[in-house]
Amino acid sequence: MWDPALNRTETRGGLWNSVDGTARGSSRWLAKEVVAPRPLAGPILPVNNGTSVNTTSSLLAGRLLPQFKGGTLAVSTSGTTVANNFTLDDSSTNTIDASGNNATFSGVFADQAGLQGSIN
Repeated sequence: MWDPALNRTETRGGLWNSVDGTARGSSRWLAKEVVAPRPLAGPILPVNNGTSVNTTSSLLAGRLLPQFKGGTLAVSTSGTTVANNFTLDDSSTNTIDASGNNATFSGVFADQAGLQGSIN
């Protein structure tokens, strides 16, 4: 199975024992299954951190957290509606780039705890 702390693939399967109510036990072999690692979601960081561009498509697919930490969120498709609630750190570089598209942001933009949030 996938281990979220280590972000690695594990296998699962093996022997399963049960009692059927008549005091007779039964054993069954479970099929072995390999589960691929899931991509980890991260906050909206500056692009110079080595990641690809932060897009609304990645956000809506769950590959990006709605947390601005100095990065730019690019609107990837015109007509996109984003209902996420965002947190903003105190970076002066938190930005939404329409990239020539229109989008509706219907969620709340709130300060990160203990910080005076900012967005451009």
